[in-house]
Amino acid sequence: MTEPVFIVCNPVTLSPRAIKASSVRECSRCYCSVWVSPSSVNIMANEHPEAEIVCIPCVSKMDETEIGEMEPLNAEQFAELREHRKERQ
Repeated sequence: MTEPVFIVCNPVTLSPRAIKASSVRECSRCYCSVWVSPSSVNIMANEHPEAEIVCIPCVSKMDETEIGEMEPLNAEQFAELREHRKERQ
């Protein structure tokens, strides 16, 4: 059995300014609106179509066995965050 894949996103209510070109989707657990960055959309489209979008509060409530192993940001995600940070300064 393969481990589940989660795309962890900020709820719109907690982060009013999103990464450039982000889209609003729905958390699969609590159904709140979340920001999904372009690189995360790309991951879902090309690498992990089975990925589940989950907001940070819902992930924090999940059991470690449910989450599995966390992967670090990829280069594209890191670049988006760096650019977002520059825009906010």
